[in-house]
Amino acid sequence: MNEELATTLNQLLKSSISAIDKGVSWLDGQLPELISQFIVWSLVASGFWMLLGFSLVGVGFYFIKLGNKVIEENKKRDSYRRLDFEVPCFFAAAIFGVVGIVMSLIATYSLLFILIAPKVFLLEQFIRYIPK
Repeated sequence: MNEELATTLNQLLKSSISAIDKGVSWLDGQLPELISQFIVWSLVASGFWMLLGFSLVGVGFYFIKLGNKVIEENKKRDSYRRLDFEVPCFFAAAIFGVVGIVMSLIATYSLLFILIAPKVFLLEQFIRYIPK
């Protein structure tokens, strides 16, 4: 009985060790590709957020243009009331502008961080997943 148990345990250990060796060899082959794909994905995601931030700034400028258009039309008609439409336009322009600028600055920071120091970026990203 002990010999059967020992041989079964020995076979189980050998198969476990071979599976671990296969996993390590696969990881050695795939790790450079995985890291490069992660960096490319992070660059694309940062670029997307930067473009979205610039788009929000553009929407803010559109609201400024719209508010100025309303001011000019009201001056032509001599019915100039400030609270009709232009104040909400300029308020929306300020909101979109500030949110867009902040979003663009954060995305630009992360984009530059990835481009200038990719190894530090990878270390910082992978440290997040280590349990404390």
